[in-house]
Amino acid sequence: MMRHETNGTKASSASAGTVAPPSREGANRGYGAPTRPSPHAEVQDDEMMDDEADSGLEMEADGDTLRVRGDIDLYQAQNFRQLAAAHLKNARAPHLDLIEVTFIDSAGLAALLALSRQAHAEGKRLRLSVTGSPRRVLRITGIDRMLELED
Repeated sequence: MMRHETNGTKASSASAGTVAPPSREGANRGYGAPTRPSPHAEVQDDEMMDDEADSGLEMEADGDTLRVRGDIDLYQAQNFRQLAAAHLKNARAPHLDLIEVTFIDSAGLAALLALSRQAHAEGKRLRLSVTGSPRRVLRITGIDRMLELED
């Protein structure tokens, strides 16, 4: 049995800025012009980054099945894709168990599609078990029709 755990990385709050909405006062401040962040925004950004750092992704291989726990988001998608791709190469009938995945964003969806293409290129069928909010995201985006989902 193989187990991997990853954590998100913190970005520097000094480089974080806010984006201003379009100004009603004319063209001197267009959309996207940086503004000075409020002291409250920095606290919120730091708290949000701490939450992201704590939402690690755990993966555990058991035969052809790779069990994934946590969030597959922008911070975790690349590592998820790399580890799942390595698992896919070694599995005869690859299966991703995403039942304990609580959140997936567009980066996670892109990783799933890339893994599906890799499996197809290797002559394999990638099966997925997914429930809850991630399954709903797959259905709403239509990606559920491109992947082999198990009930």
